[in-house]
Amino acid sequence: MDKKFNLGPIVADIEKVKRLKAAKKKKPSTSIRPLKFEPNSEDSPLKAEIIRRINAKNLTYSDIYKYCTDLNNGDIAEGQRLGYNIISGLKNRHSMIDTTFSMLCDFLKLDITLVEREEEPSEESEEEDE
Repeated sequence: MDKKFNLGPIVADIEKVKRLKAAKKKKPSTSIRPLKFEPNSEDSPLKAEIIRRINAKNLTYSDIYKYCTDLNNGDIAEGQRLGYNIISGLKNRHSMIDTTFSMLCDFLKLDITLVEREEEPSEESEEEDE
């Protein structure tokens, strides 16, 4: 039995399939899974505080995906990718880069304030006071 399979119609439809796939919108995440993380003793103090604040709020995975989607001008796929990367970083890495920290502060509606440290009096100045 020598049957030839005609690939012509399949090849002709490749471009149409590509266009349909590109036009298909990804659905936004509706995950109600709580956004909670286990603290790790190896985490930086900055990351530990961000995790403490996230855990104290009633947030879900969908909340961070929506925030990241808004940051990416409504691009759901890019928003979910960024959200996944942030969640993965909070779960697995012990430090975070400044852009991630800034985004998380914005997401949590926190302001970053740098304050000069007050210098502790030196032993010499204490002796002078006596």
